[in-house]
Amino acid sequence: MDIAIRKYQQIHIIDVKGDLDLYNAFHLKEAVQKLVDMGARLFIVNMKGVNYVDSSGIGALLSINRLLAKDGRRLCIASITQTVQNLMNITRLAGFLPISKTVVSAIETIEVVANASDRQPAV
Repeated sequence: MDIAIRKYQQIHIIDVKGDLDLYNAFHLKEAVQKLVDMGARLFIVNMKGVNYVDSSGIGALLSINRLLAKDGRRLCIASITQTVQNLMNITRLAGFLPISKTVVSAIETIEVVANASDRQPAV
């Protein structure tokens, strides 16, 4: 699996290529953790280059989502293949993970959500 990280404004886009499985899902978790440690708040995982995901890969995505959500950080998963979409539908996880069709739509979604949370008054 190859991971490349790029930045668009305040959003870190993580491009993933290859299999997201038992043997390398931890690499994605490590990449996200490093960005969190550097103070990153907005994330898109671009899965356009991923054709195979197993339960460890799904577990990694759920773990990343939970890690980011607990600190008010935002995640969107973009450009999943039909094979991965079918897996998400079968396992009923599509509703638990924020998914966008493209990176562009993920950017729009994450910016809207981030801007809305910035405007909410502190309690």
